[in-house]
Amino acid sequence: MKKQLSLCLLIVAFATGCKKGAITNKPTSPSATVYLPNVFTNTRGPQTVTYQVDAKNRLIDVVNNYPFPAEVRLTYDTNDHLTETDSYGSGVLMETDTYAYSTGIVNVQSKIYTGNTTISASSVLTLNSNLQVIKRAYLSIYETYTYDNAGNVSSYSSYPIPTATTPSYTYNYTYDNKKSSFSNLKGNPNIYGVGPEFANNMLTSTMITTGGNPSTQTTTYTYTYNADDYPVSRTSVITGSTVVGTETFSYTLK
Repeated sequence: MKKQLSLCLLIVAFATGCKKGAITNKPTSPSATVYLPNVFTNTRGPQTVTYQVDAKNRLIDVVNNYPFPAEVRLTYDTNDHLTETDSYGSGVLMETDTYAYSTGIVNVQSKIYTGNTTISASSVLTLNSNLQVIKRAYLSIYETYTYDNAGNVSSYSSYPIPTATTPSYTYNYTYDNKKSSFSNLKGNPNIYGVGPEFANNMLTSTMITTGGNPSTQTTTYTYTYNADDYPVSRTSVITGSTVVGTETFSYTLK
């Protein structure tokens, strides 16, 4: 679904060492420091993603410039539940998603705007006892998610039809033990799909495809961290490639 482009923008990176990353709104008391995502850059593209949070540390706006200008605006209720996302492409409203909650389930109603036509669609998110999304079903596709003890997504699988038992592809992830740039966000960003680095920083991402031409591809990440163990940059290398991607992270501090 088009909504996925919104948050592919959010999957960002992190790094290792003792140098400080770019900082805005630096607090006067280091003991009260809360790191929140501000700007992510990637030499591939090149790409820049800007994040905005509200006074309750909830993500309310994401702007991405690559592969085309895109923006997602997020709205919450008084219980910090995500209630609506509005996705824009080049300044034009492309999709509105509304979220309705019941025990263990989130029903998502989507309106997709194409010219003068509005297409309605729906999807269902299944939650575990930790309110983490373990299944996302939409159209004829469904996806499943597992988590590690820290709350990061440890695997993600996509299935082509509702009755399929073998996924089209699976991603497996490993992480470090440092805090990610998303680790202090409130409002259950898992519902929207921020991550999969909800708590820590990704070290490896392995994609396994099945079907007529099965393959395995691993991307390895290396970080530089600031003195508070938050990532400020990372490099990524895909197995078998010599091309190194470089990404940076800056923060708003409270």
